[in-house]
Amino acid sequence: MFGRLRRTGSRFWIPERRPRLVQRDYGHTSGIMRLLTSLTFGVFTLLALPVSLVAAQKVNSITDAVAQLPTCAVACILSAVQGSPCVSTNATCVCSDSQFESTTEGCITSACPIKDALHAKNVFETTCNRPQRDHSPEYARLTWVLLGLTTFVVAARLIYKSFSSAQLGLDDLFTLLAYLAVLPSFIINVVGLIPAGLGKDIWTLTPRQIESFGCWFYLLEPMYFIQMGLVKMAILCFYMRIFDRAGLRTLLWATVVFNAVNTVVFVLVGVFQCTPISFYWTRWDGEGKGTCININAVPWVNAIISIALDLWMLFLPLSRIRTLNLHWWKKIAVTLMFCVGTFVTIISILRLQSLVRFANSKNPTWDQYGIAFWTCLEVPTGIICCCMPAMRLILIKSFPRLFGKLTERHNSKKYAVPSNEEDRSRSRNRISRVPVPECSTTDLQPAPQNSKNVVYAGKSAVEAHDSSSLFAMTELEAGSAKDSMSRSHRSSSPSRSSIAMSDQAVSTRR
Repeated sequence: MFGRLRRTGSRFWIPERRPRLVQRDYGHTSGIMRLLTSLTFGVFTLLALPVSLVAAQKVNSITDAVAQLPTCAVACILSAVQGSPCVSTNATCVCSDSQFESTTEGCITSACPIKDALHAKNVFETTCNRPQRDHSPEYARLTWVLLGLTTFVVAARLIYKSFSSAQLGLDDLFTLLAYLAVLPSFIINVVGLIPAGLGKDIWTLTPRQIESFGCWFYLLEPMYFIQMGLVKMAILCFYMRIFDRAGLRTLLWATVVFNAVNTVVFVLVGVFQCTPISFYWTRWDGEGKGTCININAVPWVNAIISIALDLWMLFLPLSRIRTLNLHWWKKIAVTLMFCVGTFVTIISILRLQSLVRFANSKNPTWDQYGIAFWTCLEVPTGIICCCMPAMRLILIKSFPRLFGKLTERHNSKKYAVPSNEEDRSRSRNRISRVPVPECSTTDLQPAPQNSKNVVYAGKSAVEAHDSSSLFAMTELEAGSAKDSMSRSHRSSSPSRSSIAMSDQAVSTRR
């Protein structure tokens, strides 16, 4: 609001109670009171008197506005006008004089209750014809766009998995729960926060709107903690599906437990940070009674822990990609896919910057717009990132010519399986690059005898992983271990050429 405000333990700051100005008892001196009233009306009348006739017609409305000023603000305005270098008839000069405005605000803040101070500020802004700032239309558009995108990706993911061979898992369940948890926030944004004055200056609002704004903002805080906890849980469950190593799964389980405990603790702190709970949104005017903890510390600590947890969750999969049985090009693609989650971390950092003015805001409905904006953007972005692997598969299935060509071209270079004998002889070297299971004499079966010689045909198996799906990453990770085992078996077992030579010698002797 105006001047220096002191911290109250709530989101709103109220002015320090300085000693009131020494004022005379104008009620017992009717002559002085009439003189003061006439001077007050004269000052504001002169401020609004331009040379044109159109401005002269506004005198009555300004006079009515001055008549509504609280008594505590009248003496402050008169004192500031007398000390201003501007001529009293020059309204443009007076309204643009920052020294006049600063002196008036400081005096009114110390002399008037907060409601009267806001009313006086509103009168001053209206007298100077200053435009009203309003970011609520932008916030409404952002809410509707994010609601549509989030609904689309979650519905596409669940429908695709329901009608495909992929099975629904815990990651799908937590993604759905996160979506259901974010729906009330979208509703509160449109029905609650915007009508309560989010994105507007606080002196343009009624006391009822300000109280309603604090109430809705209070509800959104624990809901935000729940939503981010569910998003992180969905990502962790996804990691547990695609990584099967015991060491990594132990770290993932520990992270799951930490995330659950962290979410529960912050939800409880957010709900019971004021006693009584209603004191959270009723103390803005300095008239309520109650106590609050250091509310500014709650979102700060939560944001720092959330960013650190995001970085840890990004490190876990990236540290295991080098062990996957994938071509280096595909490893880069998988790394980039996991790095999509860094968008959520970036938004969390930007949201943390908006918390700098969280507790010391003089104009909370305007200054806290940044917090509401980044919070509204962070949770849906996290849900969309959870659905990115499924959306990739949906795009490949829906548009194979557009999104499947690159994958097929790359797979054909490494996992080419010829369809006839001529192609097999032509691409024998390429097939031999693929890890082949151990071939022993027990795998050899006699083929139909077309001559006197006995010809043995061996079964060959080529294991080609579907690396286009990240749900097969368990087999890919285990494939690196299979490669080393198969190489050791092949080195200890007889080669195919030696078996063929021995068979040929036997047939010759016969």
